[in-house]
Amino acid sequence: MEILQATWFLLLIILISMFFIMGGFDFGIGILMPFVKKEDKEFCLRQIFPYWDANQVWLITAVGALFAAFPLAYSTILSALYIPIMILLAMLVLRVISIEFCVHTEGKIKSFFTNILTITSAISAYLIGSILASVLTGSFLIGENFFNAINISAGILTLCFFVNQGSGFLYLRKDKFFVCAYNCRKICVLASYAFVVILMMSKFRGVGFIPTVFLLSSAVFLSFSSRILRSKFKLISFICGSVFALFMMLSLGYVSFPNIVFPADGFTRITIVDSSSQTTLFIMLIVALVGVPLALCYTAYAHYVLRKTH
Repeated sequence: MEILQATWFLLLIILISMFFIMGGFDFGIGILMPFVKKEDKEFCLRQIFPYWDANQVWLITAVGALFAAFPLAYSTILSALYIPIMILLAMLVLRVISIEFCVHTEGKIKSFFTNILTITSAISAYLIGSILASVLTGSFLIGENFFNAINISAGILTLCFFVNQGSGFLYLRKDKFFVCAYNCRKICVLASYAFVVILMMSKFRGVGFIPTVFLLSSAVFLSFSSRILRSKFKLISFICGSVFALFMMLSLGYVSFPNIVFPADGFTRITIVDSSSQTTLFIMLIVALVGVPLALCYTAYAHYVLRKTH
């Protein structure tokens, strides 16, 4: 098995994880808007506006990497999941529009688009989780109902995780959001355990001891971050919650490897061997080794500069 294919499989997991970590908090804040006091809504919008575009780049890059590195998997996934993916794209476009109107308008128009922001953020979060679960389990290949137990639990977990990230980020900015952050973290912990149990009882049954430990450890890690949050270690707790996303994606990647799309009954699996040419992967790797650190540096710099102004 070629090292470049395995490298791009790992990079794809990291890109998706970075979107969950960085994009998760601005989606989560959007979902939380109806539950925030009126005097805090403007503050919450200021936590979304400077970062949403850079955060969404991680998702765009992940999809672009899938297209360039594993074109067979890309074409299969987008063809089979055309409707949910088109709905997701529509929600993402409407969400961007609503952010702009929320920031630059007042009165009833602002209130209307704040509600649109909440709806589109919630639907987007749910669909992202469900689509990933459908790809990882291969259920879409055999025409299985998109709203099955694994997809629904993954969608709910993603939504809960985004809310958890959003509330944790607000708590980093203001201590008054502690109760919100703590309650969201507890809900996310329950959702993570439910997802792992459903996953291990169905598609991933019998995958072995190590993957099982990995998946359960990711949920335990999130529980640990909840305890840290109660001790008022805000930044450490937020980092631990973020690591949960990376650990969960690495665990699922470990279970799926070398499959890009998990094998389904009657269908040939799509593996990392079904990839682009070695030359293409090598050129892409050079670009990634330059571009990803630059994106990380820009993100860190933006948060450092805006840490007090917003």
